[in-house]
Amino acid sequence: MSDCGVCIGYDLDDAGIAKFYRRKIMRARKQHTCCECRGTIATGEQYEYVRARWCDGPASYKTCLPCASIRDGLDCGSGAVYHGQLWEEVGYVLPDLKTACLKNITLPAGRQKLLDRRNEWRFPAKEKKRAPRR
Repeated sequence: MSDCGVCIGYDLDDAGIAKFYRRKIMRARKQHTCCECRGTIATGEQYEYVRARWCDGPASYKTCLPCASIRDGLDCGSGAVYHGQLWEEVGYVLPDLKTACLKNITLPAGRQKLLDRRNEWRFPAKEKKRAPRR
């Protein structure tokens, strides 16, 4: 649970509860794509696998461990998240993100990924000016 003043997720009272929800760490037998950052989960790499059944049917999600650690570290305490929307939710809390929030993220790669995203937000790359056409 996040205790740094910012958190992501939603209140279970506001959302449908899954009929079942199973979460486990797997080792990739083939290449996958992270449902959060769209990065590659390479063969042999560990990832979080979630299988759930919502009111509209079954679903499964594969998340790289850095993104999973960010989600867990910034969770509001309900454990309820919209899979596939981590970086959208993080975008809402970036202005209020404090250094204390980083201690909640267990993986160093997760902390670095969040810091990189925050730096991209704070210091956007300047667009290169095009030379006028002749």
